[in-house]
Amino acid sequence: MVVADALSRSGITRLLDRMDRDGLITRTVSTTDRRRFDVSLTPAGQHRFDQAWPAHANGIGRYFVQPLAPRDVGELARILDTLIQANQNHDQPG
Repeated sequence: MVVADALSRSGITRLLDRMDRDGLITRTVSTTDRRRFDVSLTPAGQHRFDQAWPAHANGIGRYFVQPLAPRDVGELARILDTLIQANQNHDQPG
């Protein structure tokens, strides 16, 4: 989950508590770090996501893709891929 500074740890916990209560996610203890949980969407959570996604995808296209030239989109994709790869194992011991 990418939330940067938008939510505190307790805010994330409360959000996940509500999603769990509403049957949208399941939490299981991480197999690699027992202090953490792995979170998965339930079928109801996937359904909710599928309902909400089209509006979000439309906004992403309108605000982040349409203003860019095709070559800029390609360059942005390359840069984002580099950042994703660099941070893939950010929380794993070195």
